[in-house]
Amino acid sequence: MHRCAHRLQRDKWLRLPRAMEAPEERRDQASRAFANRATQQMIWEASSRFRAHRAIDSIRLALEVVRLYPRAAVRHAFRASIGSPDVYGI
Repeated sequence: MHRCAHRLQRDKWLRLPRAMEAPEERRDQASRAFANRATQQMIWEASSRFRAHRAIDSIRLALEVVRLYPRAAVRHAFRASIGSPDVYGI
């Protein structure tokens, strides 16, 4: 599901007429916002699976988030390492 949403966002949604008319900065901002939200969701799902003793599923999802959204994953990992507010329930 996450791969499909990533592909749709990249190949379809950002190519809609309204998106194409927007300045490049606004398209980049929308893309970053999508990546951040998807990353948050995937990290939450991975932590939930880990708490449910499904470590292999958790690791697979964590690797997938890094593959799909490497920059957002690094940003979220950095925030977690410096003690930002806990938004994932970990």
